Amino acid sequence: MFYFEYPIADTTLYEATPSSSINTGLDEILEVRKDMNDLGTQIDVSRILMKFSYNYISKSIQDGIIPSTAKYYINLYDAQSSELAVEQDLYAYIVSQSWDAGTGYYSRDPSRTDGASWKYSDNATTATQWVSGSDTQGGTWFTGSIGATAAEYNVSSSYALSYETEDIRMDVTDLVKSHIYSSSVYPNNGFIIKRENLPTSQSATTTFDPTTSTGSAEFNTTFYGNLKYFSRETNTIYSPKLEVEWDDSSFSTGSTWMAPVSSSEIDQLTVYFKNLRPEYREKSKARIRFGGRELYPERGFETTPKALTVKHLPSGSGAMGQGTYYSVKDASTEEVIIPFSTGSLVSCDGSGNYFNIWFDAFKTLKFVHYMEKNYPEVKVSYEFVDAVAMRLIQWPSSYDVLITSNLFGDILTDEASVISGSIGLMPSASVGSNNALYEPIHGSYPEATGKKIANPIASILSLSMMLDHTFNLKNETNLINKAVENSLLKGITTPDLSKDHKSYATDEVGDYIVEFILNN
Repeated sequence: MFYFEYPIADTTLYEATPSSSINTGLDEILEVRKDMNDLGTQIDVSRILMKFSYNYISKSIQDGIIPSTAKYYINLYDAQSSELAVEQDLYAYIVSQSWDAGTGYYSRDPSRTDGASWKYSDNATTATQWVSGSDTQGGTWFTGSIGATAAEYNVSSSYALSYETEDIRMDVTDLVKSHIYSSSVYPNNGFIIKRENLPTSQSATTTFDPTTSTGSAEFNTTFYGNLKYFSRETNTIYSPKLEVEWDDSSFSTGSTWMAPVSSSEIDQLTVYFKNLRPEYREKSKARIRFGGRELYPERGFETTPKALTVKHLPSGSGAMGQGTYYSVKDASTEEVIIPFSTGSLVSCDGSGNYFNIWFDAFKTLKFVHYMEKNYPEVKVSYEFVDAVAMRLIQWPSSYDVLITSNLFGDILTDEASVISGSIGLMPSASVGSNNALYEPIHGSYPEATGKKIANPIASILSLSMMLDHTFNLKNETNLINKAVENSLLKGITTPDLSKDHKSYATDEVGDYIVEFILNN
């Protein structure tokens, strides 16, 4: 079984930000950076802070749902990190003091200092410095193992990175258990994720002081590279998550009416599901049942109908001494949601095979990051809609294509129409896999009924888009566009564009454009 928790807070601590005090709590990208500053005089690094709630996990442990043997993993999804010059490790440690995520951005004017930064754990005051009286900080954390103070759990974990960057699935079982079972010693202040190991001379219950420590390689002249991962603020399916995994399988064929499939039958077997529903509620649990039968049953002549033999697949410690595992993959992106693992071992009872799914594993689907990998020549950036709304007016030429939800898209298109002069100029297209709908961005205009004041150009340009994108009629498209452009240059426009010069009725504008097309 798998259960997932998503961060309640995350941010990046940047050493290079002015005064080391700028908060980035609302950034959509988290970074573990190491590079030389612009002057070539100093190595700048960054680290990730991340915190999860254990309320539901702790309750599930008390209720016997999640066993004490469960494994815990932090999942981070790569957001086009730079390739690494050398192989290196990524580490997670237990943060030793509380912090606030804040509401700032890395590149935002004015900047915010209301949350954690390289220098401060909260707002930028002397009382909230990570290390009192020191500017060289970047967080404080525990190292080593707990030892005799509590259960034997390590309070650090690591993940080995090769030359190519990748998604991270880091085993943090001991760290999480330290929070859950030893909360009096290690309160839940989350994790700090950073490069390389720290000196082993420090005890587990001693806070690491970066101003006095020796032996760390984080600031030497190796291990460069910028690791980027999606934050909790991302609008994709790639939010960080804490994965809880345990084996909830059981295998009992004593009362089953099905025979076990043999090893020789595996290649000639089809698996079918018996109780799938078209929809499942968020956060619900479901038991998915399936069975197996011959893929190519032997043909024969019989006077009575012959039923196909249904068999159960091996599960757990079944008759074949091996198990059957399942995996769940997104059909559009091919992203693995639930992997083949200990937590995806198939069960069997008197009714056949089954497995349980906790639908907290699934997130709303967005395609941006997936498609981004296929078009490296296209630069992709992520911004909040309020920032785009402002910058669209200030610097409209800085944007090419905007990808957003329907609600935000409706607002931004109406806003963008003001730049061109009128909402009556803006065509649109809703493009699906097999069909496309072309229409003006504006809705109905009942107030204009019978008044001949509605601007027809958006409808005409929608037709132009259809000829271009659906029918590939480039010459016809260019001619329509030229006709519209000529009408605008000649001032043959409806009242919404006329200002101080003469305006024309809806049909007059349409007739002028048609006549131009027929004569050219």
